Amino acid sequence: MTLFVWECPTPNDFGGFSLRWVKIENALCRLSGLKKGTGSVGEIVLDVYLDNGKCTDGIPRLSERGEFMPRFRREGGVVNVKMQPVDLNRAMLSIVPDEFR
Repeated sequence: MTLFVWECPTPNDFGGFSLRWVKIENALCRLSGLKKGTGSVGEIVLDVYLDNGKCTDGIPRLSERGEFMPRFRREGGVVNVKMQPVDLNRAMLSIVPDEFR
């Protein structure tokens, strides 16, 4: 799965920053639970693209320490944080099925 985040707030307060992701993390955990319920093998890999250069140090550091979406990780998910600007058109094309392009 891929998550593109534009204008991500700077994580000055790391504890408060993590709380902002709770709804996304809850949804991922539910999806992971549904996947396990079907007997599917494998983990859910989430690639998070952030465009805010101010987050370059903070979020990858949180991710490396397992503090970014920790519940999802405990339930077997993998989170890859990528710090690079992503063009909106490119992002939209990446999620549109080939037959609709």
